[in-house]
Amino acid sequence: MDLTLLHAGTDIRLGRELGRGGEGTVHELQEDPGRVAKRYAEPADPRKVRKLVAMTLAANPALLGIAAWPSDLLKDSNGAVWGFVMPRVASKQDIHELYSPKSRSEAFPQADFRLVVHVAANVAKAFAVLHAQGHVVGDVNHGFQYISEALDLERFTMFTFSASRCSSNPAANAAVTSFVLRRAISPR
Repeated sequence: MDLTLLHAGTDIRLGRELGRGGEGTVHELQEDPGRVAKRYAEPADPRKVRKLVAMTLAANPALLGIAAWPSDLLKDSNGAVWGFVMPRVASKQDIHELYSPKSRSEAFPQADFRLVVHVAANVAKAFAVLHAQGHVVGDVNHGFQYISEALDLERFTMFTFSASRCSSNPAANAAVTSFVLRRAISPR
């Protein structure tokens, strides 16, 4: 399938598959090693398209610096949206490898409590950037935060992002239910 970037209007070639999840696959971009594409298994529904369009229009250097925030959308020749492009997250270390004492001693043997506090402060600063622009993260959990080789927060992945200013119904599409308030997942 031929895909085009909605905003840029340029054709895009997906490279090697980097990962696979419930919604689709993540691919390298042959033209741009600093970004990746998330391609859905099915075209996005109208609600998701509205949210993604709004998120791409809200993209700016501050957000792209701290989050794998959508910067453009993938569309086919009929105009159906099949995914989005975002900054590449190169880090392979999940943040929980740092905050768990046992994992920290194995994954980061040089890390001490000062480093844990330093990374925690950077996570708080990243949330401050999001909140200052009117956005919230709908699913905060360790699976969406990565640490760079320099032992610093690299960026959040935003697969389950809620953007309060980006749509009339900002709810995230997926969540790790063990980290979601029961009231939020089962209406009364």
